[in-house]
Amino acid sequence: MKRFCFVFALLLAATCAFAYVPWEYDVLCDVYDTVGLFAPDDTDDASEHVTMISLYGGSAASLPNSICTLPALSYLEVVDCGLTRLPANMGNLTRLSFLSLSGNRLSDLPASMANLTNLSLLDLARNDFEELPGEICSLTSLSYLDMRENNLSRLPDGASMLKNVGYVNLNANRLLLTELLKALPEDKAREQLTTQRIPGANPKSSADGADVSLENMIVFESLSDCVYAVCGDSVWGIKVKGLRGAAGKINLKGKIYTDNSGERYIAAESYETVDANAAVRPVYMKNACLGGGDFGNQKGVSGGEGVNTVGGYVRTTGKVTGSGSGFFTIDDGSGNPVRVESNLSLPTGFHVAVTGAVSLRVEGGKILPVLPAKEVVLLR
Repeated sequence: MKRFCFVFALLLAATCAFAYVPWEYDVLCDVYDTVGLFAPDDTDDASEHVTMISLYGGSAASLPNSICTLPALSYLEVVDCGLTRLPANMGNLTRLSFLSLSGNRLSDLPASMANLTNLSLLDLARNDFEELPGEICSLTSLSYLDMRENNLSRLPDGASMLKNVGYVNLNANRLLLTELLKALPEDKAREQLTTQRIPGANPKSSADGADVSLENMIVFESLSDCVYAVCGDSVWGIKVKGLRGAAGKINLKGKIYTDNSGERYIAAESYETVDANAAVRPVYMKNACLGGGDFGNQKGVSGGEGVNTVGGYVRTTGKVTGSGSGFFTIDDGSGNPVRVESNLSLPTGFHVAVTGAVSLRVEGGKILPVLPAKEVVLLR
């Protein structure tokens, strides 16, 4: 039996009940032929009633132009079909509110798509876009945009309109912070920056013993046996051994390894100072976000989810809930107490702000976050 996709249409009938609607035959034949399917039986012309089309799988370079002649179409889903282009008249589908084209090979959009002013959801994940299409900036009703896992390295100046869009996913592209800030508030831009696939950047996916060469790293904390440094945009940080006395912005070479807690570190072989006075600000973070989930070969904390923040420069707050020799614990109310390594003796109940690197420790078989404190400030 020939392979086919799930293709359907629904009509809200005059009685306000949902009913199955027969397809307009010529359009369906075009769609089925395009993606390598067999056509349905002939039906009466019902193109004005077709509101939904969903296609999964198949092989096609483009959708047929005739799909743009469906005046009532509001939902179009064409996923994993190998599309490399869209019909020039896509803008004729003025009632379209949902458009999912993920998992294809698209690299641009037809200019007419700027006319889709009713479009509220646009999913272009897993395609080949290198620049966010300017047509998207004209979609005044857009509330959801997914463009993760493309090759985006540039955003148009008009991308500032995306700051008004409720959900924007630009993860796993090649965007620097300056580009992300065009489209996202700073906190979301920095969060999505950690997922970008920038060549030569985060080495934590490399195997133990791999050579590492990094430029413009900024040392932000020095401990007795290591320093911590972040990349220039504070996207990620890492422990570095063998750099005692290093400060400011540096270029370094060495090899990467993993310690017993699962934290990656660089064994430095050489470094040079670029700017001895360079400094970087910490990123504010809730207790529950310290450590995050796994990234490459870098472990997150046990049960952790989201962006991996191990090695990062952070500031967090909380109430002192306990103390011991060389440490105290804080909790910001999230139920995720964090151990802070410090020689300060603080009574239980004090509220503090702690700045430092996110490190890891193992206790009871679990990987937990720990902050070697660079600064502790009493809040009250």
